[in-house]
Amino acid sequence: MLYDEIRIKTEPGKFYNITAKVEEVVKKFGVKEGLCIIHNPSTTSFVFLQEDCELLKKDMEKLFERIAPRNKIYTHPDNAHSHLLASVFSSSTVIPIVERELSLGTWQEILFYEGDTRNRERRIKVVICPLE
Repeated sequence: MLYDEIRIKTEPGKFYNITAKVEEVVKKFGVKEGLCIIHNPSTTSFVFLQEDCELLKKDMEKLFERIAPRNKIYTHPDNAHSHLLASVFSSSTVIPIVERELSLGTWQEILFYEGDTRNRERRIKVVICPLE
């Protein structure tokens, strides 16, 4: 098992495409066949695979607002909506590595969403499990 970390500075309610950074990690280790695990150790943000399209991201924001509205009064103060979203979506994703590259679909990108209410510096874990 091989391990690295991606650091990103985030702002509330923003999407970040981390595909290129994860690809750099895969290339760094030179694994021909394996699995790439991307894990976000956070309870207020999440990673997912999706097309990096501005219109789609606007639609996703509408979905997020329907699932966990920001302006609703919750029992947990301040950022309950971000905890709820992170519970619905995944903190991790696994992507096969084939011929030294991530095996993503044509439009798939690795996106990170910051759901918290303040700026953060996130440390996203990238674990490579060689199958060779």
